[in-house]
Amino acid sequence: CLLRKSGWARFFMSASRALALGGCAGAVAPQGRWVIRMGGSPVALPQEAVIMDEEALSRALRRVLDGASQQAAALPVSAAPQARFINVEGGVLVKRAGSVDFTPAQPSTVLHQGDTVQTQSNGWARIQFGDSTNYVLSPNSLIVVEQSQFTAHHSSLAVQVSSGRVDLSTGQFDGAGSSSRVRFANAAAALKQNTRAEVVSKNNAGTLTVVAGAARVRRGHQTVRVGAFQRLNVQPGRAMALSTVAQAPQLVAPGNLEPLVAARPAQVRVHFQWTAAPGAVRYELQLSRSPLMSNLLLQRRLTGTTTVVSGLAAGNYYWDVASIGSHGAVTPPLDANKFSLIASKAGGKLPLRLTQVTEIAPGVLEVDGQTAPGAKVLVNDDVVGLIQADGSFQYITPNLPRQPDFVLTVTAEDNEGRVATRTRHVNIQ
Repeated sequence: CLLRKSGWARFFMSASRALALGGCAGAVAPQGRWVIRMGGSPVALPQEAVIMDEEALSRALRRVLDGASQQAAALPVSAAPQARFINVEGGVLVKRAGSVDFTPAQPSTVLHQGDTVQTQSNGWARIQFGDSTNYVLSPNSLIVVEQSQFTAHHSSLAVQVSSGRVDLSTGQFDGAGSSSRVRFANAAAALKQNTRAEVVSKNNAGTLTVVAGAARVRRGHQTVRVGAFQRLNVQPGRAMALSTVAQAPQLVAPGNLEPLVAARPAQVRVHFQWTAAPGAVRYELQLSRSPLMSNLLLQRRLTGTTTVVSGLAAGNYYWDVASIGSHGAVTPPLDANKFSLIASKAGGKLPLRLTQVTEIAPGVLEVDGQTAPGAKVLVNDDVVGLIQADGSFQYITPNLPRQPDFVLTVTAEDNEGRVATRTRHVNIQ
């Protein structure tokens, strides 16, 4: 079964899949999160999800299989939790609406309208809202969730960036009246869907840099449209000023979620490559163990588009590249790539094949394949829970972004240390 996170949770189930389900029951975990048990294995779900009990699920599946409806049963989602932390590193504090006290944030902390989030000098946080908008807070940042309302057909988000630096990306809007706004330096920016931007705010001054999508910024009687690779400078007592920044490069290698397998990982020369970006005279490569790009292991400025790094231990790494223009202005990077250095402990190849990749719903893929019995399988870094005794597996992805050349990466690893990977380019509608 599949739970979608957009306003309603829907089950998509074909007859053959339903017969293999073997029971699906909901229960509440001690922390108040819902879990769903499939074949005895509990899987935690977002706190806002509401799961049918086994009897209700059986009735819903029976209606689908009997052909009474072409779509699966719809389950309402509670409107209470409007945002949640995806990553929390270092000192991150939360002040509830109406409270005067800050308390430490936890990965399980949910946010509501009126809450305040503050990162300390060593703090980093990634917050995901109900419309899939993401905010990444750098150290010494303060934001207030001014409006946070999400339903099946409408979303409305407004965030005040009081101080610090925030990288944000808006999701796909549900409904014609949906909106996503960010306020900073006494200006208000209305963001388009699928927009990626950086907001910097300090002492009633700030900047908005857009690297994808667009925003319309209003302060007083002045309104300015900010497009991709443009920066808006907001200063008190002056008109807002728009400038062009260098474009951000596309990351080429290592590819996202690419495994690099070697007997001695520390001796591997990792080749980094990215595309040349119009307007850039230099680039800044950053390497980290964190998806938030905190505690950098490497920060290297170059004039070319390739470099080599060696001496890395086995493990997971994240990297991105920022552009630097002729006047020294730095353009925020696009999404970081993740790669893994894996120590191979045995000879021989691990079998792995993809038998089918099918889009079963808008933005949702079903991945079928087979590997060696007993091997672990990951699809785009998510563990596959349903693997048969013969090594055949099936996986349903979460809702994926709509893009014409989405890269699906499947990795298998067995107890002997053998690793295999397969990629598939998919046009997601």
